[in-house]
Amino acid sequence: MSPAQRGALMEALTHDCEQLAIAGIRLRHPGATDHEVLMRLGVLRNGPELMKAAYGWDADVEGR
Repeated sequence: MSPAQRGALMEALTHDCEQLAIAGIRLRHPGATDHEVLMRLGVLRNGPELMKAAYGWDADVEGR
């Protein structure tokens, strides 16, 4: 596999994993706005401490 093919595969896998995470968030929080879904995705990616410090999103209050 060429480096370009490996890069494309990694990009596709990353996108698919992100979509699965978003689907899980939407299942757990069916009424969540797009912004709330992105904040919860940020908690999964970056951790609750960084999301609270950077965006003021407290996962303990708002939910994960």
